[in-house]
Amino acid sequence: MYRAIIIIPNENELNVGVYCKQLKENEFHGLGVKIFSNRNKLEITAESLGLEDDEYPGYVWQSCLASKGHAVICIGDCEPIINYLPHIISDNQYKWFLENQKLFTNRKEDLSYIVFDREENILENGSIHNKTDVIISMYECLARINNLEESEDLKL
Repeated sequence: MYRAIIIIPNENELNVGVYCKQLKENEFHGLGVKIFSNRNKLEITAESLGLEDDEYPGYVWQSCLASKGHAVICIGDCEPIINYLPHIISDNQYKWFLENQKLFTNRKEDLSYIVFDREENILENGSIHNKTDVIISMYECLARINNLEESEDLKL
C-alpha cells in the first residue's frame, strides 16, 4: 500500500522547499507533519496538541499545520487525496498546485479539500459527496484564497 504526505510551505512564513515523505503502511500522515515541524522548529508537538506521544488521530496534526499557513496533502492508494489548505495561499503554493494539477485530475473521484483559518476552524470543505466537480471547486477556491491579505474577509 502506498501512502505519502506532501507539505507545501508558505514561503512568507517559512523559507524551505516542498517536503515529501513516503510513509510505511503502519505510519500515519500526522507523523509526516510531526517530522516537518521538528525539522523546521515549528513547535507543533503531541503535547501542544493535547495528545499522547505517537498519537495521530484524524486530521489534528494536518489542521494545525494548515492553520499556520502551510498546505498539506495526504495521499494513499486506498484512500482519498485530502488537501488541508490554509485560508491564504501564497504565490509559491498556488504555483505548485497549478503545476501539479495532474496529480489531482487523475484521482478526482477520490479528492477532497478543507480550508482552515488561523484558529483551525473549517472555512470550506469539498469532496465528491458535497461538490459535483470537486477538482473545479478546489481550484476555484485556491484562486480565491491566493494573495488574500490577513485583514481581508474570505469570500467563500
